[in-house]
Amino acid sequence: KQLYIHLLYKNINKMKTIHYLSLSALAVFSLASFVNYNQGKSEVNNVAGSKAVTYTVDVAASELEWHGEKNADYGHTGTVGIKSGTITMKGDAITAGKFEVDLNTMKEKGDEEGSENKLIKHLRDSSFFHVNLFPTAAFQIKSAKKSAKGSYNITGDITIRGVSKSISFPATINVDGKSLTAKAEFSINRVDFGVSYGSTASGAKAEKAISDTISFKISLKAASSK
Repeated sequence: KQLYIHLLYKNINKMKTIHYLSLSALAVFSLASFVNYNQGKSEVNNVAGSKAVTYTVDVAASELEWHGEKNADYGHTGTVGIKSGTITMKGDAITAGKFEVDLNTMKEKGDEEGSENKLIKHLRDSSFFHVNLFPTAAFQIKSAKKSAKGSYNITGDITIRGVSKSISFPATINVDGKSLTAKAEFSINRVDFGVSYGSTASGAKAEKAISDTISFKISLKAASSK
């Protein structure tokens, strides 16, 4: 009888412990769900309640650098001028962006101002970017996904020689009052845009071929009027 009472008492205490733990777990889960819900709701409200602000690129203070190679040991690096650009943000969300580049401003780094460069003349002719017919290149943001504070994955359409292709790349964008700065790196396959001169795709021998990849580094400074 004493053993029976002891076991009964032990089982009752065990059930109380399980009940207590269940209530505690439920309370923690409910609190976490409430916090997550309100955080998510707050983030949505922050974006929804924010006004769209457009930042205009300072073309004189911004730079677009390009790099192309014939092989791993031989290449060229230069810049090309940004003609215009805007980025629109609502809160910390990027809602739009478009940029235009003036291909007539291409130059190789190290060139003296006003000097003639055979490479640049070649890049401007019909074998490469056919600048007389297509004087500008453009990029338009289609979507931007925030991955961390100040970090985004940008997807958009780049247009060169009248051909548009979708590309994606990471970018760092920071806003300080009315000022915005952005940095990004990306690459394109020039053959996708009809620039096949010196490519193995056009029959060039591998040892004499020019790389199909052109790499870019962009540094932007922009400001809003609001």
